[in-house]
Amino acid sequence: MRGKGVSMKKLLVFTDLDGSLLNHHDYSWSKAIPALNALENRSCPVILNSSKTVAKITKLRSELNNKHPFVSENGAIINIPHDYFSLCDARESNNEKLDTHYFGTPYKDIIKTLLTLRKKYNFQFKGFSDMDAEELGVICGLSLEQATDAKHRQASEPLVWIDTEDALIRFKSCLEEKDLIVVTGGRFHHVMADVDKGEALLWLKQQYQKAKPEVEWITVGLGDSYNDARMLEVVDYPVLIPNPDNTQPMLSNLRNLVNPYSAGSKGWNEAVLGLIDKIL
Repeated sequence: MRGKGVSMKKLLVFTDLDGSLLNHHDYSWSKAIPALNALENRSCPVILNSSKTVAKITKLRSELNNKHPFVSENGAIINIPHDYFSLCDARESNNEKLDTHYFGTPYKDIIKTLLTLRKKYNFQFKGFSDMDAEELGVICGLSLEQATDAKHRQASEPLVWIDTEDALIRFKSCLEEKDLIVVTGGRFHHVMADVDKGEALLWLKQQYQKAKPEVEWITVGLGDSYNDARMLEVVDYPVLIPNPDNTQPMLSNLRNLVNPYSAGSKGWNEAVLGLIDKIL
């Protein structure tokens, strides 16, 4: 029996999707099932923290039977099931309605800025707004339905850069003047407001602490690319999953850094099971 004032430890797991919980090429998460089940059995929330849209993440959450909050478009939008934090034990909510918190610039304003810069400086790039669903599906290996969901942006625009590196530097400088930044992910450069996955993570951690102050929430972040760097920098236990297809941020100086041997969902599973054994 725990003594009075002694807190219970729980993991609060924030995860990137492509190349992390999901395999990079086939998008499977099957090899992460043992770790996902272990977290569920211990009532440890898994929060999807991705560059993907609300529409895409909502479908994946259904497949995973995940009813926790999630972060979309690289931290620009936080989505919380209605009444989730008002439940006395901050448990999973069965309410399908989402309370949405916007941290980013509206999509239409981002597109307007990009069109202006393209016309003024002749920057060469191709964004999601320039592609139809069929073309996007070919590039990303998605079905037509999946590609259509990916195009439903609310606060960020992924794009393929087809200009020079010098031009990219100028492009980023021009965007900064408009309070926008470029976040580099696995396949695309994401244009968005100056928010990130880490900022969203810290905000959500505060909500969990308010809902269950007697719990010692220990944060875990899992990612594989540059747009995960800020998330990994602010958690208690960062996990950098190997990605042989892309360069990765240099994070060797981070405290408690975990480097699983395997890529994708297999590496995700290895890292999480190891942390459960170590911490809980």
